[in-house]
Amino acid sequence: MISPEADSSASVVTCPANSNKCESTLRFTKESRENVHACYWFSRDPGYWKSYENLRLKVMQPGELTVESLEGFSNRGLVANQAKVFHISGYSTQDKVYLVQSASACLEENALDGRVFQTTVLDGATGFAIVVSMTYATAAEDLKMCYQFSTLTASGDKVEGVFHVYAVSGFDAERTVGSIDSVVAGKTKELFLLGAGFAESDMVAWAESGASCAERSQEGAMHKLEDAEAFYAVVSMNTLSAGKEFHLCYKFTNEAWNEYPALALRVKHFAGVNGVSQGNANAFVVSQPKAFYLDDEDAVSGYSTQDKVHLVLSGQDCADASAYVYTADVEARHFQFTLNLPEALAGSVYRLCYAFGAETPVQTSSTVAVKSMPGFVGVLEGTAVDAEQSVNAVVLNKEKKLVFPANKAISDNDRFLLVKSQSECAAATAFQPINSEGAQLYFSVLRSAAEEVNTELFGCIKFNGEPALFLPQVVLNIPQFLMYRKFGWVDSPYYLALIVPTLFSGWYYSHYALANGIWYALIVLGLISWIVSLARKIAGR
Repeated sequence: MISPEADSSASVVTCPANSNKCESTLRFTKESRENVHACYWFSRDPGYWKSYENLRLKVMQPGELTVESLEGFSNRGLVANQAKVFHISGYSTQDKVYLVQSASACLEENALDGRVFQTTVLDGATGFAIVVSMTYATAAEDLKMCYQFSTLTASGDKVEGVFHVYAVSGFDAERTVGSIDSVVAGKTKELFLLGAGFAESDMVAWAESGASCAERSQEGAMHKLEDAEAFYAVVSMNTLSAGKEFHLCYKFTNEAWNEYPALALRVKHFAGVNGVSQGNANAFVVSQPKAFYLDDEDAVSGYSTQDKVHLVLSGQDCADASAYVYTADVEARHFQFTLNLPEALAGSVYRLCYAFGAETPVQTSSTVAVKSMPGFVGVLEGTAVDAEQSVNAVVLNKEKKLVFPANKAISDNDRFLLVKSQSECAAATAFQPINSEGAQLYFSVLRSAAEEVNTELFGCIKFNGEPALFLPQVVLNIPQFLMYRKFGWVDSPYYLALIVPTLFSGWYYSHYALANGIWYALIVLGLISWIVSLARKIAGR
């Protein structure tokens, strides 16, 4: 038996005065560190070493700390605000564990976020394990793990390897086109993320509000923007998801899926125009403002007063702001927008583009044909249009075919009427048809009532399905009644006021300039005749 004095590995036990605690400094070599248990030599009972098999130590060399993820994920990484449990082989409870920057000393005051964690015992089916649960809020890289033994307050160690804390901190509003809190059903959005530690091998998914990431959908990989340290997820929701809210599920490479309830998207959808204040939803008449209704009682579409409606010519891109010919705000009254389009837009069909807040406007299936009737453009003679003839005058019992403009979206399904006042137009029901001759649309005027001579008639048009529109700029009169009466034609038993204009009106309007020239020449000759007669009378005195 080796006595304590002859054993180089034995250490003297010292007991300070007035203390019931004794201590000893133990020394171990690399060769003697396995299967170590306590042996004690009592000085008051010399002669042998007493063995204590239940008092064992595991002796490790510096840097041999073993730290592994208990769930089998990354052994050197954490995700911000997500707890991760590490298994530390063979150590005791109440030891301190924390992360510091690699260049910093292993001191508690240097701990990331000021957070220091303690080891605990985890009971298992096959025994127990020493573990530590760690959670950090700040994303960081190039970290080291420091370990402070609870039983050796003056000694510490660090775990080999570089640690990191990755994070998803939000959506990048500067890089993302459109809103960062919504997505339009049927449209693809590149949603940029803020945070640290992103990689193209990471995965992104979405879970409906109230559900967990175990029920995630729309799973896909992250994408990296070329020539920039920016990563984005491609988001695409269908119309079945309209009105629902989804929050982000993110999986860093070799990590578990993590939920981010605060990072959510609402799916919006344009359900179409479901009513108008008057007429048809696919037509607009210039000078007749019209409200288009977008009722969303079930809050499925997601309309708001931040939305806008743009009009573009059919075939043009709703994403091109330079193509917008008109913009209307969405109003809060059951969600609606009002169009009051100018004459310059008449004659074309326009596509409705709907913009949800800051989202890129989406092309809808709704179109609006803009109609107008500024005035007649000529008189139809056979198949040709005579633009020289007056469109503001007709002769009794003489048909005149007044031609409509070809570029104002007027069709032969529309109706027209001549009235004496705006109230008569509003009350009218018996409109007359618009006729066609080849590509020309015209309205046939044939007036026979003598009392209408020298009176004004106004246009009144009813575009198919739209309210009647009074046209004060379309004026028609039947002139020369006073001249006929002076000639004695009005009361003539031979109906000269009817017969003469009927026989000669064709020649008059075909030779309008010549007829007027003859008329003014006769007036001048008459004046000369009076002057000559007056001069002779004065000279005869």
